[in-house]
Parts: sequence; C-alpha cells; structure tokens
Amino acid sequence: MGGIYLDVPAFKCPVCGGDVCAELDIWGKPKMMSVIFKCHGCGRFAEIDATDLLGEAQDYFDDVLERIEGE
Repeated sequence: MGGIYLDVPAFKCPVCGGDVCAELDIWGKPKMMSVIFKCHGCGRFAEIDATDLLGEAQDYFDDVLERIEGE
C-alpha cells in the first residue's frame, strides 16, 4: 500500500499523551481507502475503513459535473 503521511498531530493519545498522526491509503480496483492513526509515543494505532467517504466524494464531483453540463 502507498499513502500520504500527515505529520500534523490529529490529537493527543489518551493512553500516553503522545501525538497521534494520520496516514491516508488509497489502493486497489475498485478503489479502497483507509486512514491509519498512529501514536508517536506508545505506538498504538487504529485503522479506519474510509471507503464510504471516498465514494461520497466521487458522488459529489459527479453531481457538480452534471450541474455544470446542465447550465
């Protein structure tokens, strides 16, 4: 998997107080997306499936295109 690592703390880890940052991964056919939040202090992480969010973004841009073409 490839992705974009955001080196901006999203929030503080409630376990150790370390900075939790995010990595965005988009891969596969059909496209899948996940966000991995990882603590720089204790190393705990959570992987969140964000494929629905990717679909919502695609729907939004399809709607905008239809509005532009309809003008």
